[in-house]
Amino acid sequence: MKHVLLFAGLFMTLAVHAQKSSLTEYPGTYKLGRGDAAENSTVELKEDKLTISGRAGSAYLSMQKPDTFSVDEYGGEVIFLRNAAKQISGIKVIIPAASIDVEGTRVEELTEYVGAYKVGSGDDVDEVKVSLKDGILTVSGSKGSADLSRQQTDTFNVEQYGGQVIFKRTANKVSGIKIDIPAGNINIEGEKVDVNSAPAAYVQPAAYKKVTHTPFVKQGQTDLEAHQGGCGLMPCNTMLSFMNAVKLDVNTLEMDCVISRDSLVVLSHDQFMDFTMRSPDGKDNITALGITLIPWTIDARADLQRILSLGVDGIITNYPDVAKRLINGKK
Repeated sequence: MKHVLLFAGLFMTLAVHAQKSSLTEYPGTYKLGRGDAAENSTVELKEDKLTISGRAGSAYLSMQKPDTFSVDEYGGEVIFLRNAAKQISGIKVIIPAASIDVEGTRVEELTEYVGAYKVGSGDDVDEVKVSLKDGILTVSGSKGSADLSRQQTDTFNVEQYGGQVIFKRTANKVSGIKIDIPAGNINIEGEKVDVNSAPAAYVQPAAYKKVTHTPFVKQGQTDLEAHQGGCGLMPCNTMLSFMNAVKLDVNTLEMDCVISRDSLVVLSHDQFMDFTMRSPDGKDNITALGITLIPWTIDARADLQRILSLGVDGIITNYPDVAKRLINGKK
């Protein structure tokens, strides 16, 4: 009988330890709701008891079954959601008494891996991006993308192709990445791109730091640029316009574009500093900073002649044939 009681006591002890251990995967920060109504809620483990807290208050949680808990103070349920890798990735909170029925995603822990990484070396340099959506990390690059599932701290399995992604740390901060996918013959390493480490020259206004460089055109020469290939002669931004401009022996082919925040190239026409770049005073102010002055877009013959007489470094026009004749002193 003593043996039976001993085994029963041992079984109860193991069950308690298993339950305590299973609770450790739930704590974290969860973003509930969407858009402007979204807010963070925190799940914590205190004295072997889970609590959930947010703007509306806090409550204790009691396990009903794996991943499902009752809200002790208010009734209702909290259900933890898992991703394809069986990891806790989200939460659903249902409290009828408070008219609460929302879902959310886990937002902490994995966010430190998100970012851009410069991998490879020399001519093989590439950029790899790690993103987080619905609690799942995704790595993407020029060769494709794949979801990641955590194997252990800083080590993830590549779901679609096999292999591993291992994140490196410096001073306990994620600083690099190693990607090993045998099936794709990929074995590369790289460093995380720190968006806050841009050189001062790129973020300091010209008023505080004078820009100096060697002009790209020689003294006394003018760089003739065909605006979008020469829109006055051929359709803008087409191979036909570029080929025609090359036949006219222009120095530079120009195309207006901007880089958006998501790194997409978007065609645009920038009118910034238009007046400044077309006036004598503006020309002196610009060149005094050591900046190359190339006004755009000058088409009328009289305007072309006037702008050229300012001694600009270059000129952009839809009529490179007319500008070419004026530069050569012809009418």
